[in-house]
Amino acid sequence: MIAARIEAQGIPSHRRGAVEWLSAPLLLLALALLAPFSIRADPKSQLFDRTRDFTGKEAFEAFAEAWPDRFSKVEQLDGDWAVRLDDRWFRWANGRLLPVEVKNDKAWDPWPFYHYPVEVPPVRKLDPEERRALDAELAKRDSAPDHRDSAFFDLLFHAPNHDGAWDRMKTILFFGHELLVNPDILEEMAAIERELKAEALTDSSVADWIDSIGSVDGFAWRSIAGTASRSMHSYGMAIDIVPAKSRGRAWYWLDARKSGLPWYELPRSQRIPVPDKVVKVFEHFGFVWGGKWFYWDLVHFEYRPDLLILNGMKAVLQESLP
Repeated sequence: MIAARIEAQGIPSHRRGAVEWLSAPLLLLALALLAPFSIRADPKSQLFDRTRDFTGKEAFEAFAEAWPDRFSKVEQLDGDWAVRLDDRWFRWANGRLLPVEVKNDKAWDPWPFYHYPVEVPPVRKLDPEERRALDAELAKRDSAPDHRDSAFFDLLFHAPNHDGAWDRMKTILFFGHELLVNPDILEEMAAIERELKAEALTDSSVADWIDSIGSVDGFAWRSIAGTASRSMHSYGMAIDIVPAKSRGRAWYWLDARKSGLPWYELPRSQRIPVPDKVVKVFEHFGFVWGGKWFYWDLVHFEYRPDLLILNGMKAVLQESLP
């Protein structure tokens, strides 16, 4: 059980070099490793397939390991993988995470169970054909936004609707900024602040990052930008740590795209900096970072220990911080 191993490490018990690709197969592999959203793909847009072939069994077992007190069974049910969350059964349904009573799979898009890399992926360079394929994929994304059933995460995070979520949220101070979050991550947020303050004593990049914070945003009942699907902010399980001054640097792929910049090729020097140690501390306490996505979001962290486990990064949750 992950809770017991984490507790043994002093973590809260209820708990995230550029390479030149030389051939089409390697390019396909690289792009599959870069980001978090699923797509409805034709052969050309497979260049930008951002999903992984995780099975329902693997995904549900990762959830069960991350939240052992909430999930009680993972088994086959009517030919599909299913899991019991509290007292309700959900089936895999090709990644759609549907309640067993919902039979119309095609009404919903899959949730993203994506490759989350250990290291920050290199900046991409696309040739003209690849750019045309990406433009076509973005046009489809814009015209038919992803729409996912939210019942699974509504139950997992105790937030069935706006009022229910609002009533559950707690206000904390994070580096002096008020932040509204789900009470399930109160201990994690306190531990992250404590560890980053300790790192800042010997690492000037961490100290500068802390000093640069202009605002911190948590709970917000809304959809993911560009989709019709519930954001993790709606559950108070995601936070955006926004610098007071961007100094002309981009922090979000969509803003860069709207200004005409090729966000996937934008050099790191033109993106806001987030030190590696900051990312490692957040991952240690179960958060994934949006800066590792192909559709990057450099200010965004969300609590998804299941994704870290699913991607073979369980050691990140268990290892002792320096």
